[in-house]
Amino acid sequence: MGFYKANVLPGQDDDVTVFGEDGQRELCKFHMLRQQLDDGKDNFFSQADFIAPKSSGLQDYIGAFAVSTGFG
Repeated sequence: MGFYKANVLPGQDDDVTVFGEDGQRELCKFHMLRQQLDDGKDNFFSQADFIAPKSSGLQDYIGAFAVSTGFG
């Protein structure tokens, strides 16, 4: 498990960019999907909507973990 510095970069509204400890070096990107349900609503959310944009000046974080049901 881990917690990593992350922000949404300008023009990449559905992607979360993960940064190294220095907060500058990009480690990876998570491409999030936006809701696809057509139920007459106007708001279609993505998990990226809950991460602060880089332009806000706020440092946000994303957590990651792995689970196993056992080996063999």
